[in-house]
Amino acid sequence: MEPTQNTAERPRSALPQTEPRKGFYDQYRGKNLKFIIDLLTALNIGPQEFGTIAGQRNNYSTQLRSSLIADDMKLSKARRLLSYIGYDVTVKMYIERKVTAPDETDNVLVHLPEKLKLELVKDDGKQLFFLKEFMAENKLSQQKLAEAIGVTQPCIKQWFKGDDIRISYITRIKETYGAKVEYTIVPLEKV
Repeated sequence: MEPTQNTAERPRSALPQTEPRKGFYDQYRGKNLKFIIDLLTALNIGPQEFGTIAGQRNNYSTQLRSSLIADDMKLSKARRLLSYIGYDVTVKMYIERKVTAPDETDNVLVHLPEKLKLELVKDDGKQLFFLKEFMAENKLSQQKLAEAIGVTQPCIKQWFKGDDIRISYITRIKETYGAKVEYTIVPLEKV
């Protein structure tokens, strides 16, 4: 019987090329960055492959891993990291309300019509438009929102000034108000 060769002794090029493991992201069980984990899992991209695709192997794969371990990052960072692999993310936040029609006894789920949404808040093209829209729909001031989620009003003011928010705060708002949050990931358009 021939002795087996130790993998560490073989040149790197001789090692079998394997695809990223499907269950690699199972170790990250966070709720805030689940949309990123779902995308990378669906694309079968592990952190090392992510770094290679992004162009700077160690730096980007390290950023991705540290963010997944912390289960948090700023929305702008999530968008930037996803752009390295050709994707972008948009966020929608809303509360489903049950209303009873005057002549019916069944409750139905409703969303505000798009026309009414436009009258409440005009889309300014900013990344936090979804939060402005959510606050307008639910008649929330910065102060009221701050008190509800346990931050200060200047903190929320800074979010809008910098047009950025940590994803964990989006989750906190969602949980506080029973809101639905939709992260829509779309391929970037090639220019």
